[in-house]
Amino acid sequence: MPARKTLPPVFCLKVTLREVEPAVWRRARMPGDLKLHEVHELLQKLMGWQNAHLHRFVIAGQEYGPKWSEYGMAKIRDERRTTLERAVKLAGKSFQYDYDFGDGWDHDVIVEETLPWGKGSWIPTCLEGAAACPPEDCGGPIGYAQLLEAVADPTHESYEELNDWLNGGRDIKFEPSHFNLESTNRFLRWTAKDLRRDARSR
Repeated sequence: MPARKTLPPVFCLKVTLREVEPAVWRRARMPGDLKLHEVHELLQKLMGWQNAHLHRFVIAGQEYGPKWSEYGMAKIRDERRTTLERAVKLAGKSFQYDYDFGDGWDHDVIVEETLPWGKGSWIPTCLEGAAACPPEDCGGPIGYAQLLEAVADPTHESYEELNDWLNGGRDIKFEPSHFNLESTNRFLRWTAKDLRRDARSR
């Protein structure tokens, strides 16, 4: 009889966007057998990004990213070859996730708890969070702070233009302090299905 496959641990992660006010963070549960390219896809939905730019993980001083990446990285390792469990073993309690090298959205990923495998553990889940994800291409933390200041000041010379840019394509006005747990988990479930994580396949 073949040996039974050891089930991976499940990690409770807190993901915090650096240098942004109001503070943007999410707490999520993710299975350790996810590959880092899958973690990237889930982090995009977890935080609220649109996956329109390059990204990388920095784990114990080593960079991991897409194999095809163009940003001059002979030393970068293929994120498809490393699991979240392996990343946590290498990193210990924390690692870094960077998105959009132009704007510079850097995230701290803290491993808060390691849990045993249980029912439903293969499905990534957001447990809680705070504040809205900044809009794409707004200039990073400094640009975002300037944007929020401008759209809140009717006397600002770009008040109408920036409000149109920020809210023009939205059904609901952008609120920096707003976070919707239900919709975040809905996006995570859709992404999990795309990654074939919506049901056990082993």
